[in-house]
Amino acid sequence: MAVQRANASLYFIQVVDGGALSAWFDGPAGASGAELFRITGTNPGAAARVVRETAALYRVTLDKETSDRNGITKRVEIRVTRPNVKVYAPPGLTFAMTDSAAGAAPTPALLLRSMADYAELQLRAAAYVSRDTSPDSFKIVAAFEPVDPSVKIGSASIGLFDASGQSSARWTGRRSDFARAPVLAGFPVAPGRYRMRIAAVDAAGRAGAVDVPIVTGLVKAGPFTLSALVLGVVQGGGFAPRLQFGPESEAVAYVEIYDVKGNAAPSVRFELAASDDGPALSTIPATLERSSSGESLIVTGALPIGSLPPGDVLVRAVVSLDGTPAGRAQATLRKVQP
Repeated sequence: MAVQRANASLYFIQVVDGGALSAWFDGPAGASGAELFRITGTNPGAAARVVRETAALYRVTLDKETSDRNGITKRVEIRVTRPNVKVYAPPGLTFAMTDSAAGAAPTPALLLRSMADYAELQLRAAAYVSRDTSPDSFKIVAAFEPVDPSVKIGSASIGLFDASGQSSARWTGRRSDFARAPVLAGFPVAPGRYRMRIAAVDAAGRAGAVDVPIVTGLVKAGPFTLSALVLGVVQGGGFAPRLQFGPESEAVAYVEIYDVKGNAAPSVRFELAASDDGPALSTIPATLERSSSGESLIVTGALPIGSLPPGDVLVRAVVSLDGTPAGRAQATLRKVQP
């Protein structure tokens, strides 16, 4: 970022000696957007090219509107019509806020467009991936809440951005959505890597934003695939996700198994463990219920957590076929002092 803001042209020039350091130069050159030259016996003129390219300079200025001065980083793309001309430009520009913009009340929409940190309102969040309507489509469920349970959310939005930074989906909450904790929102998405940005403003005007990286995909378990493992409680006759637990005597584990065809009959058990590969501290049988489509199973289990001390414990859903473990989904259960 410092290189991109500097009024300078940066070059990396490597005198190649056996190629041992070639990979080392690629990272900083790519991150800074700098040109990388490797001087070899077949490329002796790289240094002369640097001198030639820096012999003249054209400076482009932008006439900024007042609305542009909002502290948001915007993508920059500069093109010229002259042939055989290469343009060097930063990938983005940020215009400092005006006094009026800086003093304006933040909104979730503003927080989504910005890459800045907003931590006045502390948030915790998670995202769960499951299959949507077909094997090639996915659904992401986002769950978020204030770290301080006494805080009330006044407004919130969620933006989903793909690997290129383009917006893929957006959700804006209604007042009724904030009546429960955590707040839940769902997105149908295509396969890929995403960044989910959750932004919220509380009733006192304090702003917070948190980013969650997501890779869509399901867990393989032999001939089956598994959704993310979700932890929650029974509430109002149904399952309600929870991001952490306190005085509850038990938690409910929930996972879906897909591609259950023919006479395939998987068995599932839930385990509590101190680490990924640690021994099971306790084992809980699971309840399996076939979905209406007949090709997936809904798996739940009641986990006794009343006697657990505050801290983190790993929950594993172990799927077996013919008595042999085929795969597992897992999640961390956090218990806090009541």
